[in-house]
Amino acid sequence: MAHAPADRVTLTPMIRSILSVGVAVAIGSVVVAPASAAPERVPPWPSVRSALPAGFQRPATTTSDVYLPRLKQRLDKRVRASALGDDVAVRVVDLTSAEAVYDHRGSVPMVPASTMKTAAALAVLSARGAEHRLVTRAVLDEETRRLTIVGAGDPLLSSEEVDRLAEDVAESLRDSEWEDTKLDIAYDDTRFAQPGTPAGWYGSYVGQYSANPTALTRYGSMSADSAGDTGRLFRKSVRSHGVRTDPGVDRKAAPPDSRVLAETEGHTVAEAIWPMLRNSDNTIAEIMIRHVADARGLPTTTTGSASAVRAELARLGVPVGGMRSVDGSGLSRANKINAETLVSITRAAMDPESPGLAAGFRSAAFPLAGRTGTLEDRFDARGTRCAQGRILAKTGTLSDVLALSGVASSTDGRLRAFAIVVNGKPSWASLSTARDRVDRIAAAVTGCR
Repeated sequence: MAHAPADRVTLTPMIRSILSVGVAVAIGSVVVAPASAAPERVPPWPSVRSALPAGFQRPATTTSDVYLPRLKQRLDKRVRASALGDDVAVRVVDLTSAEAVYDHRGSVPMVPASTMKTAAALAVLSARGAEHRLVTRAVLDEETRRLTIVGAGDPLLSSEEVDRLAEDVAESLRDSEWEDTKLDIAYDDTRFAQPGTPAGWYGSYVGQYSANPTALTRYGSMSADSAGDTGRLFRKSVRSHGVRTDPGVDRKAAPPDSRVLAETEGHTVAEAIWPMLRNSDNTIAEIMIRHVADARGLPTTTTGSASAVRAELARLGVPVGGMRSVDGSGLSRANKINAETLVSITRAAMDPESPGLAAGFRSAAFPLAGRTGTLEDRFDARGTRCAQGRILAKTGTLSDVLALSGVASSTDGRLRAFAIVVNGKPSWASLSTARDRVDRIAAAVTGCR
């Protein structure tokens, strides 16, 4: 299945530290476009290196005249590895010139698994902005004596931050006319529409692989009632800090003229996509696509948000012909996207006129081969070890689906975007064997033998 989320509490300070250095700088039902839609419109980016971490590109050790024929020879052989089956797509494009240097069934729509998160990342960075802060507030409606925690769709909101918010509320009420008043407690998650179940999701996915993606969801939650759980924690916390409350917690929208008593600093969109990409966090991905719809004034329903991502990609010049999106995480097998579109998503992130789009790459949120995230334990075999540190890519895994999409630093001194998607892995082939074959394809793009 898709990658299980990692620990959620200790990452946030690390994310802030890395990003503070690294980031300088239709709707309704799902829409499926015909496969013959317009070709790629993402132009060449001559300054693409500035969108990647310093030192990622390696000096040339060969020439392109030597590299390119070897690449084709190696890939022609490796895409036919028996452990991958017959449904394999590979596309490789020069990141600067936009020249396609290899294509094997790159226009065929495939189940992308968690490489779908690259679409969510690019779309939310475009629609909402990398530095947009997601601020959770506590507000008081004096007429009803109701104290409400209001969610803004911050997927990194922690239990500790909820407690600090409650502490600030208690401080704000101290020595006021409300200090000894019993308050009703409520939670407001109405920033987004109530989530529905995406096509292709089993009922067990919520609780096992994702929380219900509401506007008030705590980091690490796998709850089907993520907003209610946060509201109950907020009530417990304000009581622990001396605020008197009535029993229970209600789900109610806060009146617009409510008085703000306290608010969190809020995490940025760039901070949120870091664990989404590095650890393949499904909950964050589902929340991020709702931000795309919300930023564009579109319905924040499950289907509306997925369609909004597709519309945002098209606005950026990414070819979306044949693309079908039903979620943000890639958990659903109803998602379809081809290797050409995945490569174009990578290339669109390199737009020098919009440097915030590359936040995921520049901050190394994308896993680094053999070093970090979901690629930490890969590229350790004899035939792939030479690619360690030379690939930044998002992984994708379902039981019979494997995918890898990102950037490779090649031995001819060029940077190349690539996408590898495997559907229908043979049941006799182990996941580790199939992954090694995918890694060998990616390693060939770097110039490894």
